[in-house]
Amino acid sequence: MPLLDGMLSLVTGASRGIGRAVALRLASEGSDVALIYREDHVDAESTAREIEAMGCRAVAVRCDVSEPEDVARACSQIRVEVGWPDVVVNNAGVMLNGDIMEQPLSDLDAMMRTNVYSIVHLTRALGERVRKGDMSIVNVASNAGLGTALEGYTFYSVTKAAVMALTRRMAFDLGKYGVRVNAVAPGTVDTEMMRRGRSEEQVNEVYPSRASRTILSRVAQPGEIADAVLFLASPLSRFVTGQVLVVDGGRLDYLTHSL
Repeated sequence: MPLLDGMLSLVTGASRGIGRAVALRLASEGSDVALIYREDHVDAESTAREIEAMGCRAVAVRCDVSEPEDVARACSQIRVEVGWPDVVVNNAGVMLNGDIMEQPLSDLDAMMRTNVYSIVHLTRALGERVRKGDMSIVNVASNAGLGTALEGYTFYSVTKAAVMALTRRMAFDLGKYGVRVNAVAPGTVDTEMMRRGRSEEQVNEVYPSRASRTILSRVAQPGEIADAVLFLASPLSRFVTGQVLVVDGGRLDYLTHSL
């Protein structure tokens, strides 16, 4: 029997990249999927159609996860159309780079709103479902939150470290309801986010550089992160909560080892 047979998963940032890969992977194990996206309607609908072709239900809902009212509206729509989720994957994220001495604090605020606050908004909007228990929440963090040594990622790293702390605290707070909360912390992944704003020549420079910083000497593909999410979302990890699973190919360039 598929691992998620008869379940419903909600995935944010699901139109492309890691979110799309996660949505398809969960569907491959029998889960219906509610896809939340902000702008990419065509990609979100395309992903939904792929899921339906697997024999699962899918609904794509536009939502700005940084806005609590919009999150509440989206959750109400999802409940009416497909029901309450059994699995929630908080994948939506923004990455804005810059030098700490010059990068505007508005960048930090924007990333906090999408990368961190959105997790709280969604959890609260699903409050009735959360209190029923028997549920898994998986947050997508980053190894940047552990302190990888790359210039220009300080504010982004702060938000992803916050995701890890929030994951542990949510596991503590929601455990009484029978809700498990874990996170995955990817390293560099070959996604549209990494390619955006870079020429093909720049991509060909960045990826080998990042690959050289890993034990496995390569960057990840989205499906490899999706496999880790599936483990944490499924009954295979039924006694795992409050954990951060690092999926970065064995990154070597951490600022310190005092984690």
